[in-house]
Amino acid sequence: MVASGGMTGRIRFALTIAAGALSACAAVLGLEDGIEREAGAPIAPPDAAPDAARDAVTPEAGPTGCDVSKPFGAPAPLSALNVVAAIDAHVRFTADERIAFFQSNRSGGVGQNDLYTATRLTRADPFGAPTSLAPLNTIFEERDPSPSADGLSLYYTSRGKSLVGEFGIVVATRAKLTDPFGSAVSVAGLKSTGSDFAPYDLGAMVGVLLSSTRGSADGGVSNLFVAAPIDGGFASPTPYDGKTSLSDDRFGAMTADRLTLYFSSSRAGGKGKGDVWVTTRPSTAAQSTWSTPVAVAELNSADDDFPDWVSADRCRLYLTSDRTGDRDVYVATRTP
Repeated sequence: MVASGGMTGRIRFALTIAAGALSACAAVLGLEDGIEREAGAPIAPPDAAPDAARDAVTPEAGPTGCDVSKPFGAPAPLSALNVVAAIDAHVRFTADERIAFFQSNRSGGVGQNDLYTATRLTRADPFGAPTSLAPLNTIFEERDPSPSADGLSLYYTSRGKSLVGEFGIVVATRAKLTDPFGSAVSVAGLKSTGSDFAPYDLGAMVGVLLSSTRGSADGGVSNLFVAAPIDGGFASPTPYDGKTSLSDDRFGAMTADRLTLYFSSSRAGGKGKGDVWVTTRPSTAAQSTWSTPVAVAELNSADDDFPDWVSADRCRLYLTSDRTGDRDVYVATRTP
């Protein structure tokens, strides 16, 4: 009995060691996730995971964090996206800042302005060569692309596919990031007899920020509007602050928390033709009011400057500027 008990103890001890070793191997291989697998079943790569909700993409880890009370640093050109003697403008990103969309009239395009995209492995890496979004481009003009957080929807301005007005907002979708976008369709609720342009996707549950000349007496003054989602489309756009101005306010870029709005304006008090201004509000409640806009001096030049996109942590603002003679895209970064 003693010998039998000793043998049993040694067997249990050996089994315990083996189980521990297997557990450690499972942890290293990434199998310790509570998912039952058939014997020999391969481990699915990250790309095979189900798509997350379109507005729930988490920014990729990298150098982050800054003092948002500090000013931005001097804008630096995004050289990988810019071409000499061409218009490269209005860059927007997916939430992780890995996929950029922008417009350009560089050689090789099919229209006056075409849509392009460029990717990078992480935000800290350089962009690869931009490629044309050929299925979306026409012989007319496509511009101001704005992707959803997950990159599966793309709002943009089109002259060729607009049904009414000089410019109109359309949207194209795809099932996954490796797919091409399908044909664009005009966006119900955003159309007017004026020019509607520069859409900024605020998320499926929030709506779209856009620039429009609707309501302008001479059709030449733009204002910023917000359209809320309703019944598969959008409710009629309303001024972001409940009123319109005569200052030609356009190209809005809103922070992820929807408490800060950057936009371009020709109002008095700036440095140049169109300057970057900012307004804030204490909450997203309906009764919350936006502050009086102030010029963002460190971003402005004597020429046109347009805010394009602001990172979720508010540490980076991407913009378009004519400051060097070419219209190019830039990034301004707040220091930690």
